[in-house]
Amino acid sequence: MKLPIVRSKYDCARFVQGLEYYRVSGRKKLSEYLNEKKSNREETVSEEGNELVEILAYVLMPNHYHLMIRQLVEEGISTYVRIVANSYAHYMNKRYDRGGALFQGNFKAVEVNSDEQLIHLSRYIHLNPVVAGIVHEKEMEEYPWSSLVWFLDSRRSSWVKVSEVMGFFRGSREYREFLEDQVGYSREMGKIGYLLLDE
Repeated sequence: MKLPIVRSKYDCARFVQGLEYYRVSGRKKLSEYLNEKKSNREETVSEEGNELVEILAYVLMPNHYHLMIRQLVEEGISTYVRIVANSYAHYMNKRYDRGGALFQGNFKAVEVNSDEQLIHLSRYIHLNPVVAGIVHEKEMEEYPWSSLVWFLDSRRSSWVKVSEVMGFFRGSREYREFLEDQVGYSREMGKIGYLLLDE
């Protein structure tokens, strides 16, 4: 059984902050950045360096997370995931006076080799909260710890590259229909997922 990796909305926000912040290599620790005065923070974050990855989609669940990312430099994905996980584990250990590992084992990565795989992976990621019964499919965009809000809203994120997936759709309505089309199937797959993946 997977244990929770978040305990509060504040923890969720901190995790997502790390996803955004650590895309760029060479940045100071997120905790140091957050302790700076607001005016200094804006200057620091605007100093873009070498991006390790581009975030194409993400979801944070109570006991795991999924990322769809494009590597921009050699070892970019493994470096990025390691930094994000270590930073968040350090935050949780300090906040809750705990010790030891927060995440179980190494992360699992699958290479995306086709446009079809890309769009179906985005659907899998974005339907996670629906399949888990956290939100109803009609309110899926209200789950705050997912990139879906930027796929279904006319506002665009500056750090989630929604155009990679949305370029295959005629807008957010068509993408939503694409998601809703497979909700039932995804729920059934979720019920037998333990048979398909090594824990």
